[in-house]
Amino acid sequence: QEPQGAKLLCDEEEGFLLGVIAKGLAGNHEHRQIGAAGAVKNCCFHKDLHCFIAEHKEIAALLVLPLVGPADGYDEEDKDGMYSGLASKCRIGS
Repeated sequence: QEPQGAKLLCDEEEGFLLGVIAKGLAGNHEHRQIGAAGAVKNCCFHKDLHCFIAEHKEIAALLVLPLVGPADGYDEEDKDGMYSGLASKCRIGS
């Protein structure tokens, strides 16, 4: 929960590293998922970074992946109403 580290991860000039790290939430490697979730959580403790994090819808989609369930539970009509990044990743739990 170091402010300097959180700011570095959310810095657009550095390539918004938090977005890169958050992609670990979509993988199948449990330790990587836990580490990615911890990094996002720690950045969320800093109110001044909320707007930077909220601008990246992909992070929100990745955070809810564990709640989505298997891809075969959704037909195309269900996926039409989802954020496109989430609909394309509806595979957690399968």
